[in-house]
Amino acid sequence: MTSPSVGDRILVLKWHWLQLILNNSKTLEIRGVALRKGRYFLGFKKSIFGWVQFGDPLRIVSLQHWEELRARHCVTAEELPYKKTFGLPVLHAERLRRPVPYVHPRGAVGIVKYR
Repeated sequence: MTSPSVGDRILVLKWHWLQLILNNSKTLEIRGVALRKGRYFLGFKKSIFGWVQFGDPLRIVSLQHWEELRARHCVTAEELPYKKTFGLPVLHAERLRRPVPYVHPRGAVGIVKYR
């Protein structure tokens, strides 16, 4: 089992998206910034439920490209969600046996560091 160490990145998600990633149904995470490739733990409400290995970010620039990738990102919106939209390929995702609590700094959104 992989557990977080101080300084590890935690990607904070809504429960629905977290479950789709850990069930291997969602293979492309959509963000408004190009996150660095690598391992991120997956958090929801001050608990870590798993981890993901992302590949190089992919810039999505057209509605046609957005539509072509829909089966991978699972987002139903007909428009690009961000002015600059990036897809993070999920190379591997794994659920932890038990959730691990983490400190969520007040006001933090998106990514926090494990401490």
